[in-house]
Amino acid sequence: MNVTTRTMGRMRMMQRGFQLFETAVAISLLLIAAGWSTLTTRRVLAEQRLNSACVAIVSAAAAARAIAITRDNDMQLAVRSLSREFALAPLHREPAGWKSLPAGVSFASVPARSVTFHGRGTAAPAGTLRITNESGTLGIVVAVSGRVRWFRE
Repeated sequence: MNVTTRTMGRMRMMQRGFQLFETAVAISLLLIAAGWSTLTTRRVLAEQRLNSACVAIVSAAAAARAIAITRDNDMQLAVRSLSREFALAPLHREPAGWKSLPAGVSFASVPARSVTFHGRGTAAPAGTLRITNESGTLGIVVAVSGRVRWFRE
């Protein structure tokens, strides 16, 4: 076997496999894709937490209004902004069970007094609750008519 045949054999072997540079490029592309998907997942989770907190508060307000109309008894939506909790309770009573906002979500602002729903379906005081996290801020508006809606700021 001469030198040329041996060199040709080695070249064929090298062409079959990946070189170090190609492997490094493939691994770096995989790491970039993994990092991008992690950031996307983190953003989506934060947005879902904010949306689920909004749905929970709007549902609690709708339930308080429905209970007030059904029982013809005033119901309040109480909020502890520092501890990130809210609850339903009859007027002038301490709520039995507080519900916590999801991790990372907190109240940005709340009305000075608890929102009270009356037997006719109206609410007082009207106001806006704002909840926030790293993905943004949502506002929950309780109108004097008792209507509850939310918006993205």
